[in-house]
Amino acid sequence: MLKKLKDNLFFIVVINIYIAITFFVIIRTHEIWADEAQAWLIARDLSITGIIKQMANEGHSCMWHLILMPFAKLGFSCEIMKYISWSFCIVTVAIILKKAPFNKFLKVLLVFSTGFMYFYSAHSRCYSMIPLFLALIAVIYKNRHEKPYKYNILLFLLANTHAVMLPTAFLLLVFYVIEGLKNKKYKKREVICSSLIGILGIIIFLLQALQMYFSPNFIKDSIDIKRIFDDCSLIISQIEYQLVGNAPISQLHLIIIYIIIMMCVMATFGNRKQAVIFWSQLLFCIILEALKWFSNVYRAILIIYTIMFWLWNYREDGLNIENKKIYESKLGIALVIILLLTIPQYIQIIIDDYNGNYSASKDTAKYIKSNINDGAVFLGTYSYMLNSVIAYFNKNEYLFYSLDDEEYFTYIPRYNNWLLSISSDRIEEIIIELIYNGKKDIYFIEMNISEVSYAADNFEIMYKSKCIKNVNAAYEEYVIYKIDIDKYI
Repeated sequence: MLKKLKDNLFFIVVINIYIAITFFVIIRTHEIWADEAQAWLIARDLSITGIIKQMANEGHSCMWHLILMPFAKLGFSCEIMKYISWSFCIVTVAIILKKAPFNKFLKVLLVFSTGFMYFYSAHSRCYSMIPLFLALIAVIYKNRHEKPYKYNILLFLLANTHAVMLPTAFLLLVFYVIEGLKNKKYKKREVICSSLIGILGIIIFLLQALQMYFSPNFIKDSIDIKRIFDDCSLIISQIEYQLVGNAPISQLHLIIIYIIIMMCVMATFGNRKQAVIFWSQLLFCIILEALKWFSNVYRAILIIYTIMFWLWNYREDGLNIENKKIYESKLGIALVIILLLTIPQYIQIIIDDYNGNYSASKDTAKYIKSNINDGAVFLGTYSYMLNSVIAYFNKNEYLFYSLDDEEYFTYIPRYNNWLLSISSDRIEEIIIELIYNGKKDIYFIEMNISEVSYAADNFEIMYKSKCIKNVNAAYEEYVIYKIDIDKYI
């Protein structure tokens, strides 16, 4: 018993420290913000077919929404999302501590990395699944041909976490098939049959991606090569900014980042197969963001876990060359450096989140519940990111009316062509229509910004909220105005 405890002491101590810090300091205090709320409301208010159709405007696979769906449909609070993403991180941390072929120092750095400590644990988004499936694939990787179905199920799941993981899932599948068909000791029928699972996962994602292409949300402009290179350089600088957080990018930061890049380049010579996967993944992400998205911290820090995956499998796929350990050590040093560079990045953000509101959504919802009658109607636009407030209510507890589409909404049904403004005459007509339809409690809600608005000029302010300001905050502050319906009767 004592021997077993001693053997597992490192694991027990580290994972309990991780759970304690993340739960008491981070998970409990984080407020839901717009992107988190969007997934929750889609899962709550749509059927499975409706969720799949909505993915045309989301840019993601529906897998995260389907995971949330049972909890949302059964009436759980939206805050359960935090515990789902946190659970994924706890399992991943446990796998790393028990299974990863790294020394204890590197394991500790990974456990307390920015993703596991904050951005993939407290923030309830699909990104939290990526390190988990990468770790599970890494564990089974050396026995992938002995466990072909388990391996391909994991590739299926990885492909459907997020668009950015498509190259990794695809190349792992291609290499698996090539190896299986070339090596006589593997059963060709088993290789082909098991690979159909991985292929199906990629096809399912691509069908959803095809929806995105035909959505108005997808960029269909002619491709300007110069613009792509300009955008790529901008994205690289944004990624650098995300990695170092609030700190200004100094010459030292740039030197360190380029050292990391050079070490990864040198590590390529000792493990070309995993290097192809890593560099393809990184290039795909940069080009995808240049064409479609802007850089964000969730995608920027994926580089930590893709390097981890490469290093985990380095000896399995490494070439039989002299000084192989030197090449491997360069990759390990690169990972250590990037972890030391990024770990301080989230500390101030955690402090800010603990002391203040990451989003004012929770406080705003609490104010509404305490001071405004059930069934009240709130006028606003999609651009005000009201979904983060709506997520804290039960379905139809309060009604939110979109001035963009002139209909009630919960999740944001589309992201293009936001109205952003509407004529004052039309707003008054909408108010009169709502009164005519029996609505007596009508309010205007919008972002708490300094710009002059129709509501600010015409209605009395009831409530203002505040949230923290840092490079990764959502800036979701709200103001509520009471509409005097006697003026319109």
